[in-house]
Amino acid sequence: MAAILEKRDEVENAYIESGEDPIVEYTNKGGSTNKVVNPALSLWDNLNKTALTYWRELGLTPSGYKKITGDKPKEEQKMSGLAAALASIES
Repeated sequence: MAAILEKRDEVENAYIESGEDPIVEYTNKGGSTNKVVNPALSLWDNLNKTALTYWRELGLTPSGYKKITGDKPKEEQKMSGLAAALASIES
């Protein structure tokens, strides 16, 4: 997964540094020119979707966590002003 995220970041940085547009012109074998999504953006999107699949399988998303454990992810409880003041006195 780390390799996928590293490659995704490399593709993103290369795209930003190149300064290319998100839509580019592509000439096919027949000689017609069409506008298509920049291949770098398509590759970045595919790598991001692959990483998301891994995150889900590892339980690192709310839906993936629920699938693995059957429970909702535990949410951090916010302390009231009084509880926060008492906690700061104790520590």
